[in-house]
Amino acid sequence: NGEGDTNCQGEQDGLTQLLQDRAADVGCKYFGYTAPTFSDFIRSMDSAGRHVVKIVHFAGHCTPEGDLHFYKDVTGKRAETEPIDVKLVVAEFQSHLQYEGTVECVVLNACFTERELGTSLLDVGVKHVVCWRRKVDDQVAQQMAKLFYEQLFENPGSYHRAFNYAKKQVREFKKKLGRKGKPWPHGTPYFLSQGHDPASDDYSEDEVANAPEEVEVIIEDEPEEAGGGGFAGASAEEVEVII
Repeated sequence: NGEGDTNCQGEQDGLTQLLQDRAADVGCKYFGYTAPTFSDFIRSMDSAGRHVVKIVHFAGHCTPEGDLHFYKDVTGKRAETEPIDVKLVVAEFQSHLQYEGTVECVVLNACFTERELGTSLLDVGVKHVVCWRRKVDDQVAQQMAKLFYEQLFENPGSYHRAFNYAKKQVREFKKKLGRKGKPWPHGTPYFLSQGHDPASDDYSEDEVANAPEEVEVIIEDEPEEAGGGGFAGASAEEVEVII
């Protein structure tokens, strides 16, 4: 959620269609908000355990300090957004994990979500976080989300495998845009996980050479692939998704 050129509705529509297409295969259920307030988020987290939510997905804006934007609900029109302190968002996840503990993965599909928010979620017990360290272009973020969930439906619970697949496909997507003469798109995704070092994820020399200066990347040999606004949540057998 948020303002500016972020196409949260487009991301929601794409993920909703994907979930509808795969619902019969994975027993998927989903619900969501197109303009969620922080109160909506709190209510959804309060019921996450009852619905066996395994994935929470956020699409929208985030400040460099890690504060997610939610819609204001002063007049009922919800036309403006406001940043919510990162500590308040993390506290909701911490409370959920202490008493119910069904959420396994949080997808933060917004700029600046790794350093403050993503690492803090890991500290309070979230097992896996997909996020972006710095700026990410809207089309890159949407492509990443689509590919991540497509692969996750093929291999439920294999979050790192789905991330690696999506990251490599997004890399090719960015190369195609570059070959068309367009500016090299912003966006380097990060996978945070209990016991996983993000520095072990590979970034090609070509990606480094064409990346904007403010994007930090790590060069490693690229291994062979082993396998294949709003917010959301999902599980393996019965997927409950909030978009």
